[in-house]
Amino acid sequence: MEKLILLIFIILFVDSVIVLICNGYNQLILIKNDVNADYAKLNKEVTFRFELISQFLPIINDYISDTNKQILNELIIQYRMKVSIADIADLYYRLNATLIDVYKDLNEKGFSAPDWDKAFKDSEERINVIKKSYDDNVLHMNNTIKAPGLSIIAKIFGFTKYPFFIKAA
Repeated sequence: MEKLILLIFIILFVDSVIVLICNGYNQLILIKNDVNADYAKLNKEVTFRFELISQFLPIINDYISDTNKQILNELIIQYRMKVSIADIADLYYRLNATLIDVYKDLNEKGFSAPDWDKAFKDSEERINVIKKSYDDNVLHMNNTIKAPGLSIIAKIFGFTKYPFFIKAA
């Protein structure tokens, strides 16, 4: 009788551990899916922004400095060879810094393109919303991976920390 009780206890214990592992794994998968979905949206929107620049560059070519033309062309080429979220973030922030100079050039020469301005502002707003969601989900994932118990499950199944969408140092 005692052996039967011990066997039942062991079976219940193993079953509980399996349920805990499955719940932890499912929790990590859900967060990973959220991060990946936000990454896809972010990549799509930043790609759109670079495509806008590619289309806008021939129009503003005569109004901006040669240095800014060269920087924009290099950023476009580098973006097409992007590899990681860190690359995308770095190029995005470098593009925004260059656009400040480009707009100075355009304003000095009296060039105005309200449709393009609206497209860039709308794109920037969408990117800011997606960046916040992405970074919030990355924080959630990175904290979950460190949580007691879940950290073991994360290591077993190969979950790793995700990088934030931040400006390169």
